[in-house]
Amino acid sequence: HRYLNGDDHEVVIIDSVQSQANRVEEALADAIDDGLIRLPYLVTEDEISGRPFRVTSLEAPHRSPDAYFRDSETEDGTAFDESSVGQELRRADERNARALFRFSPTDLALGVWDSQRGGRGLRLPRAFTSEMIGTDPLVGKRAAGRLDPLNIPTAQIVYDKTDPSSWALSKAEMPAGSRSIAGKTSNVNHGNALAGDAPGGVSVTSIERTAVLSLKVLRRLRFPDGTDAHADVDAAGRAVIATLALLADRLAFADANLFLRSGCDLARVAEVGEWIGTDGCESVQLPDVREAIELFNGAVDHAVGLGLSFAEPTRLRPKANLRSLLELTFSTVATED
Repeated sequence: HRYLNGDDHEVVIIDSVQSQANRVEEALADAIDDGLIRLPYLVTEDEISGRPFRVTSLEAPHRSPDAYFRDSETEDGTAFDESSVGQELRRADERNARALFRFSPTDLALGVWDSQRGGRGLRLPRAFTSEMIGTDPLVGKRAAGRLDPLNIPTAQIVYDKTDPSSWALSKAEMPAGSRSIAGKTSNVNHGNALAGDAPGGVSVTSIERTAVLSLKVLRRLRFPDGTDAHADVDAAGRAVIATLALLADRLAFADANLFLRSGCDLARVAEVGEWIGTDGCESVQLPDVREAIELFNGAVDHAVGLGLSFAEPTRLRPKANLRSLLELTFSTVATED
């Protein structure tokens, strides 16, 4: 239940804060790949069991402190946590955020918790938060299942649990050495498979997305150079993170249409921007993507002029233990397929 325009309404979460953050990170990654912006990030990549493997801090669950990077190393074989970049990031906090700015500035906009190192690591609150809710939901149901075009009847079979394509009507017909188990035709994807009533989504009277960029959170950030602190540098760094958050929002949500997931395509009806302060609210015109890019680039150039700049992407590769785990994962997936 939430108050909307002063009235109590039952609501349902259409897209959570975490999911919305993932959407803006994906939009930023696409903009980097398309050459629209320059932005630093961490990336661990290699070829594992003949497959390309690549994870960046724009998609890792815990952003720059993620276990993927903890369990990676530099090209010279130095464990990431022991490398110069890793050490700088481990020492960073709100009052000393220069390393985060240089190597993974999205952490400062979207928040981060380093829970990968015993729970004693950095915690930064989100400066940018977005959530989508639906009002007055009616919960639906649907009959989930699969209908076989030839209406093959349900029958008892025997199949190899490591390879469902190997099956027979009796154990005697199975190849020698098979890890045979008893089952039904539905276990090997033949015949009808009905699952009864399954969640069927919701019907709502309206869907609303609310995004907030907290300048109060940004005001906590400091970007000293060693022991030297400068208010103008701090202001420039905050401006970069503020325009980064605004740009991320515009890249992800400025279009008139939004695809959330299968069966949930949205068309925007209206969009309102506001400055909210102690003296009330003031309407503002939100920028389009091109204008947001110009704002961001201008803020970056100003910060560079004051000695606060982005680094190149930090490139890593999996350590031996992570490589072994990935090899096992890929081989398991290949077997299950």
